[in-house]
Amino acid sequence: MRDLFPGYYRPTSEEEFKKIWQEAIFSFDANILLNIYRYSSETRERLFDIIEYLKERIWIPHQVAYEYQKERLTVISQQSQPYDQIRELLNNELKNLKKKLEQYSKRHSFTACVDTKTIIQTIERANKRVYKILEEGREKYPDLLDDDKFRDKLTNLLEGKVGKPYSNEELDKIYKDTKKRKFLEYASSFLKLTEQPEAIEEAREVRRQANFSSILAPDIQRRMQASIVDSQRLMKGIEATIEANEKTMSQTLERLRKYWISPRMLSDLPDYIDKLDLNENKDINIDDNAEN
Repeated sequence: MRDLFPGYYRPTSEEEFKKIWQEAIFSFDANILLNIYRYSSETRERLFDIIEYLKERIWIPHQVAYEYQKERLTVISQQSQPYDQIRELLNNELKNLKKKLEQYSKRHSFTACVDTKTIIQTIERANKRVYKILEEGREKYPDLLDDDKFRDKLTNLLEGKVGKPYSNEELDKIYKDTKKRKFLEYASSFLKLTEQPEAIEEAREVRRQANFSSILAPDIQRRMQASIVDSQRLMKGIEATIEANEKTMSQTLERLRKYWISPRMLSDLPDYIDKLDLNENKDINIDDNAEN
């Protein structure tokens, strides 16, 4: 079993560990690449050193590289947020303190024993020193929006190490297969509801008789109302399932609900799905003469 699933087992010898470090292919996800903007300068350089050392055995999936490029500016802009957030926090806390001291000055002996103005002035001076520290820190972080030297370095290190994207034909096939799987999943969920025909028919009958509930005995009215609620929940569940899917799926499930599904149709459903062209927004017909 270890031979079939080697990746799930910890190496048992020093030789195995050495072989892994000497021969393994290393692949990073997008967050590792984006961390070059989050790390301290020392940690960032260490990461670049590791990539440089392993660059002959690095391979990056195309999707990872795409997500890095897509999220890069967002991560860069996030690095300046703490400077403004800390400044805003200090300002807000000072405002709250002033309000609290003002309340004490009206009905408390605290202000007769403590110089509140000195407290405020001391905190304001301390805040100014903190503001200066924050600005100095902001200035140390490079302006990467105009000149991203980190990306330039990463680009050179990963040159020729990124996988190719899927072709349009491959993507079309993936999308089509995904839609078929979703269709089968939602259709199967709907069909489970049809395995309780008595409950569904009872709910329908309750709905038909709802207009005559005023002439029924009070206890019957209560039971009918409970059944109506159950039937409404059932229909809402079906409708929520339909609305969650795409237009083609919605059309198909509407027909499933209208015509119901016989055992024969259920057994033929996988073959029927394979014949569908779900890439086109076409109306999907179900045989009106199917078994009830």
